[in-house]
Amino acid sequence: MGAYRIARELMADGIPTKHRGTHWNRSTVSRMLSNATYKGTWWYGRQRHTLTENGRRVQKQPEDTWIPIPVPQLVDETTWEKAKEAKMHRTNRAKRNTKVVYMLQHLVRCTECGMLLGGRATRQRTIRRNGKVYYYEVEPPHRFYRCYGINKGLYGCREHPIIRADKLEGLVWNEVRRVAQTPELIIAGINSARGSDGGLPKEQVEQAERELGQVQGEDDRAIRLHVSGKIRETQLDRQRKFILEKSQKLQAKLEECRSLEAAAAQAEGLRRTVLQWSESVRGSLQAPTLEERREILLHLLDKVTIDGEDKVSITLSTPTEKLVAIEELGIWCRHR
Repeated sequence: MGAYRIARELMADGIPTKHRGTHWNRSTVSRMLSNATYKGTWWYGRQRHTLTENGRRVQKQPEDTWIPIPVPQLVDETTWEKAKEAKMHRTNRAKRNTKVVYMLQHLVRCTECGMLLGGRATRQRTIRRNGKVYYYEVEPPHRFYRCYGINKGLYGCREHPIIRADKLEGLVWNEVRRVAQTPELIIAGINSARGSDGGLPKEQVEQAERELGQVQGEDDRAIRLHVSGKIRETQLDRQRKFILEKSQKLQAKLEECRSLEAAAAQAEGLRRTVLQWSESVRGSLQAPTLEERREILLHLLDKVTIDGEDKVSITLSTPTEKLVAIEELGIWCRHR
């Protein structure tokens, strides 16, 4: 939801502004989403105002000179950061900022300089023939990815700073489609990240519970022996101290086993969900349009990196329990 729609929702709900009006502007909502004061911090000294012969002059000050002043918090910092990230994400993906569609926009990064690779398009072709220059309009335009490190003066970061978009996008799309249609690869990656082969035998949990029960029974028997006069109080204290240490170790072991068992159950549920998800998207990955491929990659890709030798590394997003529906594609995709 963008700032304009948020403003309309506020007016529809009758939420008053700070001037007790009911008319909300898109610019007002946008400023509020960017104002760190709402998360409990107001910064003094961000600007310096000086009077000159031509009037007042406003100068921005370095960020390290700002002085933080705590104020009442209206939203928690996590919510504010998520709103800021969502606003930036919408700005980057806005159609007004995308004249030509690039499947890997804001996803490809150069490992040499750390900068992103941005899209570039050529709409005109020049041909010299018989001393004359001919200009031809190219439709669709020729698309390329160009390392932003060149704009920053990092000319030596890559031997080939410009990469053809169709080759790079085709390579990434084919690999992502192969993985999405082969759920065993995703499951193997999840198990590898968890450091296990997918589960813990339930018998180990039951064994830990039995051992803990036996130790508790030893404590009860020691108390009964002391009550019957068969052991002295000093012997009881020494024996109970030993039993307590053993009981604490077994309790820690039992908690670890239970947590691993819960993680194994969660992994099994995730495995079933991945299988179901892979089956649902299999048909939609056959022949989607360029825009549809971009939407799919935004949900499936974490990042794509290219080193100085043009070797491509693809990192997929690990599926979570939160499902996001792409209604216009008619498929279900996992949110990273």
